[in-house]
Amino acid sequence: MQIRLLTLLELILNRSHYDYEHEAFVDHCNDDRLVFDRFDTVLKDIATEFSYCGMMALSGISAALSVPIQSYCPPTQGGYFLSEPLARDGHFVSTEPDILPGGKSLPLGRFLETEKVIEILKRTPVNDTLSEVPRGKKDDVYFVVQNENNKDRRAQGKRSQFWDDRGAWECNSTSRSYFLQENEKLRSVTYRQTKYCIQVRQNKNYVHVPLNPQPQAEDVLVLSRYYAKHKTGAGYEKRVPFLHSEKYPAFAVHEFKGCCPELKHHAYVRTKPQVIDKIKKEVIVKKVGEIYSSNEDVLEGPSNRRQIYNIKAQSQTKSQVIPKANFADQVSALEELQHTMPFEKLIVRQYKKVPSVILYTEEQISDIKRFCCPPVTAESTVLGFDKTFNLSN
Repeated sequence: MQIRLLTLLELILNRSHYDYEHEAFVDHCNDDRLVFDRFDTVLKDIATEFSYCGMMALSGISAALSVPIQSYCPPTQGGYFLSEPLARDGHFVSTEPDILPGGKSLPLGRFLETEKVIEILKRTPVNDTLSEVPRGKKDDVYFVVQNENNKDRRAQGKRSQFWDDRGAWECNSTSRSYFLQENEKLRSVTYRQTKYCIQVRQNKNYVHVPLNPQPQAEDVLVLSRYYAKHKTGAGYEKRVPFLHSEKYPAFAVHEFKGCCPELKHHAYVRTKPQVIDKIKKEVIVKKVGEIYSSNEDVLEGPSNRRQIYNIKAQSQTKSQVIPKANFADQVSALEELQHTMPFEKLIVRQYKKVPSVILYTEEQISDIKRFCCPPVTAESTVLGFDKTFNLSN
């Protein structure tokens, strides 16, 4: 019965390999002489003890156990349509995705359990980690990546950056959890008003009770988890948990859940953070064309010239110190403009009222006289004017 259960899980999780009516069906047998049952019938047969199972179920058993299985059918009169297709040396069906170097499969296509994540972050040797997430398709897989750069960014008050080549993500969020290690088990705690607490239910409400004695800060595991969903809305999700700790190395687990949709050749791919930092330094002393032409590797360089122009503009804006003027300075600036701007005619000042500035040109006055003042048109013409507020801003 255990084998039947494993086979059921194999078929359900990899339906496209066993359901010939599925839109993405992968025919591993590739033999028109074979006749398969409907997918729901196959599942029912596998779940029923002592029931008959067909060729599709045999392939599922082989994949679930990761063992090649040989089937045999005795010679018959119509052997071409019966004996030959049913006698096969191996029914092994590999439904494991092609995993990039350094990656490992997510169990059952789900994000890792918290205990497993913390164990990976604490115990993984440095030689088994990656400097960055490799390029390529990533379906139900995770990578352990060095996270020292983000640790430095957070120390400078900047946000963490988790690069990958899978296009645009949205609905980003980050959660933070606290745990205590007790007898090789994790105990969840909360941090409220500078104290570590446990959540207790009292009178149908949850209250936070401070721990006594309070644990040392270095004994508490602080786990942050960054979440994002792919912008295509195809059910492709990403999670990046990492620890805030000086006791353990700065690693992050990049988890990719689901099947990544095929990206078009012109799809957006985020530029690596180290490339952005390099461009920010180069725009100070180099021209845009020189920076763009010096990056011969398309994958490792800026997306286009516009990206370099934007980085340069942002750098110049941040470097400019714009002094803030008070109200008196603004009025004084308007008075100075009267000597250079012919359309600034009058500044009206009144007690306990904001000064008003009247602006017009002689051409405007002539147009008003011509279109609004003659007796024929004056009766049917409406003269309006606009007020401009916060002129100095």
